[in-house]
Amino acid sequence: MCIRDSIKVALTGLESERKLVQRIISHSKNKKEILDLSGKLDLRELISFISFSKIVIAPDTGTGHFAAALGVPLVNLIVKNYKEWKAIGSRNKIENIFNSNGMRYIQEEEIMEAIRRLLKK
Repeated sequence: MCIRDSIKVALTGLESERKLVQRIISHSKNKKEILDLSGKLDLRELISFISFSKIVIAPDTGTGHFAAALGVPLVNLIVKNYKEWKAIGSRNKIENIFNSNGMRYIQEEEIMEAIRRLLKK
């Protein structure tokens, strides 16, 4: 299965995060295929959007917690490996990826492997 062929990518965020979202998109190989939803969804719309998603990749924010609570597979990007912490939801639908040096040090391949594992379940 080719992940890139089977999943459409959308980035969410607050209006104040739009420049960051656009910078992320500008570094992508498939810029035209990424949907920028930054600043466009209110809380209800965001939760609804998450509920229809195949998978969510998120830092340790409300978006990840919503995905876990809704049972949507989650790749959770964290900067500390808290053994006692976990999003509320099915453990077999959550992959925590952490790097104590910061999220910028999490490698793309780590995320892709987590996506593959979650989509196989």
